[in-house]
Formats: sequence, structure tokens, C-alpha cells
Amino acid sequence: MMKVVLYSDDVNLIRHWEKGLESDYELVDTQEELLKKTNSLILTNADSDVAIVSGSLKELYQQGNKIFILDRTPVLAKAKSYLKIPVQGYANALMERELLKGAINSIAQGATWIHPELLSELIENFVGVDHDESAHEKKLEPLSEREREVALLIAKGYTYNQMAEKLAITSRTIKAHAQHIYAKLGLKDRFALALYLKN
Repeated sequence: MMKVVLYSDDVNLIRHWEKGLESDYELVDTQEELLKKTNSLILTNADSDVAIVSGSLKELYQQGNKIFILDRTPVLAKAKSYLKIPVQGYANALMERELLKGAINSIAQGATWIHPELLSELIENFVGVDHDESAHEKKLEPLSEREREVALLIAKGYTYNQMAEKLAITSRTIKAHAQHIYAKLGLKDRFALALYLKN
């Protein structure tokens, strides 16, 4: 697991994040100290001096760091601009502990993690998946029929709950199908699937 580094001048956010982290982490106080970090997973808030200056984020990324920006009010425009830097995660700064841990683990394993309410909109607007299902047949050939259905819904921006309702199965089953899809196609997450089907 990558070393987790916390950077923020917002004491309340730091306390909230510390409660959600079970793994070892390091608290950094200055931007100069942060910019020396390499091969770490950096959590910072959208209002921090580092997050506001995209040059600092690019420098951190070029040093082998993974960057997770947490925002009190996540919005699609910010998600788009951060992903172009590239930042590996963007979410609500006050998310629940279990969700925070899951997001950190996903990012550490190479996935992109976006606030769930934004992800569907982001896939639809930013990635712009071609909805012609016949165009995806060859790319989805390794999948079962049900997995193909789920993959196409994921790529269209459906949430797990929306897919479960549409296909009359549980969200848990949808998540299991999604994991099989990613494994069979060699992808890491739903954003990568949307990109895969776009090209």
C-alpha cells in the first residue's frame, strides 16, 4: 500500500480524514514539504493552496504521486478539470469513513475514484460514450450476455442502483458483474470501461 499523506489547513477536515484512516499516514504542514513527496497517495482539499495551483498538482503527479482531491461541495466542472491534470480521485471531503477507505484503496490500486453522484454525469458528458451497442460487440465478446448488458449500462452512466432496478437484480449482483467485467477486459474501473467503449 502506498504511503498516505494528508495536507490541508482545515483542521476539521484533517480530523475527519484521520478518523477514517486505519492505515499509516503522514500529516504534512507546508506546501514545500508536500512538494518533496514521491510515490505517495496525497489527500488534500479543493481549497488548499496546492489544489488551487494546477502546476503544483502536475508536479506532484510527475513525482509518482497519486492525488485525491476532497471537496466540501463536489461539482462536475472541477472533476473535469482535475482529471485533465491528472488527479486520480475527486470526492466529497466529508464522505463516510468506509467510503473514504474504499476510495483510498481503489486509487492505490490504480483506479480513478470519482464522487458517486458525479460519476454518471461525468461519464455521459466528459467521456461521451457512443450508445450504438452493435459497435461494441467485438470489444465485449469475452463477456457473458448479462455482463454485456451491465457493461453497456455502466458505460451509459447508470448507477449500480439504477442498473439493479432496470435489470431486476440486486445492487450486490451488479457489483459482482462489474468486477468480472473489469477483470475479463483488463480494466480497473467504470471510468476506464467508458473510455474503452468510446474508442
